[in-house]
Amino acid sequence: MSRTLLAGLVLTVFNLLPTPQRPSEPVIVVGGFIPGNRYQQEMNAEEKTAYIEGVCDGFLMAPAFGAPNSGTKPLLQCISGMNNAQVTAIFDKYLAERPERWHVSANMLMHEALVKACKLATPKK
Repeated sequence: MSRTLLAGLVLTVFNLLPTPQRPSEPVIVVGGFIPGNRYQQEMNAEEKTAYIEGVCDGFLMAPAFGAPNSGTKPLLQCISGMNNAQVTAIFDKYLAERPERWHVSANMLMHEALVKACKLATPKK
């Protein structure tokens, strides 16, 4: 089965799933598994690439878990067409320029890096 056919099948299945209702309460984003320190200082190139791919996959799946498309669409449009090496380079550059932020969860830092690189407006709280 070709990758294109498989991707189309997966997207079709997800489109058939019921769309979750948006929560009436604010959504709180909690820290992730890996702080920026660990990403920057302990992970090798393969681990970094795998981490970046996982975070991007999470962004892509966010609407399936109830994230509003208005909040995810601009970011997804920005990274569409990028490969894992390009996104990794964006994140590595962002971290290298901000060692004072390495204690923050890497998933939050990744979001900050892509918002900056894509020149997206920061969501209002």
